[in-house]
Amino acid sequence: MDILLKSHQHFRWIVVLVAVIALLGFLVTWLQKKDSKLDRTLMAIFMGCLDLQWLMGLILFIWTATTSGLSRLHWEHAVTLTLAVALGHFSAKWKQSPTAIRARNYLFILLGVIILIVVGVGRYPTGWQMG
Repeated sequence: MDILLKSHQHFRWIVVLVAVIALLGFLVTWLQKKDSKLDRTLMAIFMGCLDLQWLMGLILFIWTATTSGLSRLHWEHAVTLTLAVALGHFSAKWKQSPTAIRARNYLFILLGVIILIVVGVGRYPTGWQMG
């Protein structure tokens, strides 16, 4: 399980990197108002990374629950990040919308997801430290 924990800890930086790239992509697409499918691709990549991160976390959550027990911080982290993933999946509602509307809505959804991620990861004492 140590490998999974390390993977979960380090993969968050991939999620952060993809989130920043997607954020910039959505902003450019929205402001340029040009027809593009880049925003859908960026959201799909971001959600794939976020789903993988959540799945690793779920496995760790279940493992911890069955071996050593869960603290309040585990629960807060899990619930907050599950809400982040759920919010991210609302992006599917605008998949077929015009490019500018889709990019704008993806941008706002991503900002909400980022806020939830910052709060959820920040719940741990080691939070955003490299680890």
